[in-house]
Amino acid sequence: MSIGIASIGWKFRSEFIGKWFIGMTLSAGLWSLFEAAFLLSHSRPMLTAWYTLIWIAYEFTIFFTALFVFEIAGYEQWVSRRTAVLFGVWPAFTIVGAVTNGLGVHSLIWRSFSVTGFAGGTLRDVSYGPWFWGDLTYALLVIGLLISLLGIHAVRSSQIYRKQALVLLVGIAIPAAVEVVYLLVPFWPTTPVPISFAATSVLFAIGLSRYRILDIVPIARHLVIERMADPVLVVDRQDRLVDLNPAARALFSTSPSVVGSSVREALGSETARALCDGRELRVTDQHDEPHHFEVDTATVTDGRGIVRGTLHILHDITERRVRERWFRALTENASDLIFVTDADGSISYMSDSARQTLRVGTDASEPETLYDYLHPADCDLAREAFERVREQPTADTTVELRFHSAARGWRAFSVRCRNLLDDSVVGGVVVNAHDIAERKKHEQQLEEFASVVSHDLRNPLNVANGFLDIVKESAGEPSPEDIERIERAHERMNEIITDVLAVARGSKKVEVLEPVSLDTVASAAWTNVDTKSGSLEVVGDTSFEADRTRLLQLLENLFRNAVEHGGDGVTVTVGATADGFYVEDDGPGVPPETRPRLFESGYTTTTNGTGFGLAIVRAVAEAHDWTVAYEDGQTGGARFVVRGVQSLPRPVREPNASSSDES
Repeated sequence: MSIGIASIGWKFRSEFIGKWFIGMTLSAGLWSLFEAAFLLSHSRPMLTAWYTLIWIAYEFTIFFTALFVFEIAGYEQWVSRRTAVLFGVWPAFTIVGAVTNGLGVHSLIWRSFSVTGFAGGTLRDVSYGPWFWGDLTYALLVIGLLISLLGIHAVRSSQIYRKQALVLLVGIAIPAAVEVVYLLVPFWPTTPVPISFAATSVLFAIGLSRYRILDIVPIARHLVIERMADPVLVVDRQDRLVDLNPAARALFSTSPSVVGSSVREALGSETARALCDGRELRVTDQHDEPHHFEVDTATVTDGRGIVRGTLHILHDITERRVRERWFRALTENASDLIFVTDADGSISYMSDSARQTLRVGTDASEPETLYDYLHPADCDLAREAFERVREQPTADTTVELRFHSAARGWRAFSVRCRNLLDDSVVGGVVVNAHDIAERKKHEQQLEEFASVVSHDLRNPLNVANGFLDIVKESAGEPSPEDIERIERAHERMNEIITDVLAVARGSKKVEVLEPVSLDTVASAAWTNVDTKSGSLEVVGDTSFEADRTRLLQLLENLFRNAVEHGGDGVTVTVGATADGFYVEDDGPGVPPETRPRLFESGYTTTTNGTGFGLAIVRAVAEAHDWTVAYEDGQTGGARFVVRGVQSLPRPVREPNASSSDES
């Protein structure tokens, strides 16, 4: 039976624990075999030979049992080559003593054999020497130590390891107990220890089949802290679970019975891949809430430095992932352009808003620099800013630079740079670019308005004040001409103020749109203007979405401009184009030298105009994300074309509308 158990353990011969198990059970089997041969022998030479072999098998059994218990109880560091030699000193001396005793050199172990009849057979009686009692004491002390180690291991272990330890403890204790009882009370005509190996073999067979004492070996149990908040898994070299702490069992909703199963079967293929690759693990709890874990893997070695498996500690990074998703959503949906660069301006990170604005792909083969997207004239200014950032790491540097927007061309940005090169997380210069093109535009408008207030309004105001002084100084009644001139000056100022307000309001972004018909709106706008002897023609029709009131404002100013510059009897034509509409007159047109300034606020070629009509047209068009441009008409007159208008698939029928309040 012992030799059969040894053959079962043969497949584990590559493992140290398998070697010690095979040595232990094979030695016990040979011990039993030699004992049987001894009982069947009659001549003194054969008795001596077999009894000598019994001592050799006996000493090897004690030696390999000690190594096996040290290994399985977690004391494998005691089984080094040096300690193995120390443990083998006494057995080696005893084996030498048995051989020399058999050769008749001495009689320290046994003195003589006697053969007597017993129950129809024969009985072999041995007269022991002093070494026998010393070796018996050594063997009982060793077995007592081994039983103590297995008991401690059983108490410290849980579930399958505890049962392993108890099976081994009982299996090893049975022969020792039988030997002690037999020496105190000889209840059998010969030593029953070899026969007791049958019970030991049965227990070992149970341990091999049910508790898998050789293929599920405790691996670094002292590293697995039961009360750790982080889930801990221990996997052997065959990818089987050999331990997991309560936190891991709670996370995966498993019982301790999964010990011994493959990771794939016990925890799922996704978990097995994450543990194998060391990548992030995502687990959904019983409330369908996702949890993210970072897998920290360490190789577990025994006392000899041989790899026995891997230890996986799962760190919960769910909160960190939530923060990262929040930060990513914040940066990706921000209107500002966000970059992270190195000290030389090479880009390591670019927000989605930056990629969309600059139309940057995600598969650039070469590292990009911030200077690739700047206006060439601003590159030196950017390099100076980066130099200041490097020299003053704790200070923020702000500079105005122009980036090329794929949709809007060169646009001004306020760029804020902060040096985080020494930050362990960022490791670069954070660049935040805020679009200030609209602000620059408003600043320009403010400058224009200031110019109007300081110049254009000053002239009629001076005229009014001058004639007012004349009226005050006159002795009699003020002349009607002076009063009329004061009134005209005030009217002029009122016109300028109205037009300035119209430009300011017209530039405000359109928020509410409604379907409109070009024909209907153009007709309504024509009735709101003093057209004198002019006439309107609408060629074709189109429907689109617009702010109707401000569209009336745009058309009214184009009509006024055509009537004022086109002369008596001017004909104004309104027509649809593929992407918008046009307003054309048959007047003299605009001289080439004045065309570049047509849409400037306050620019006019007449003495009565305020110069804000076409500025209002431009402001309203830009508020709708349209563009307006001047072209020569078919008959040489002025033609203003509005583009960027998206036509509706179906025409809109609406009643003629009245003038806007702002016209």
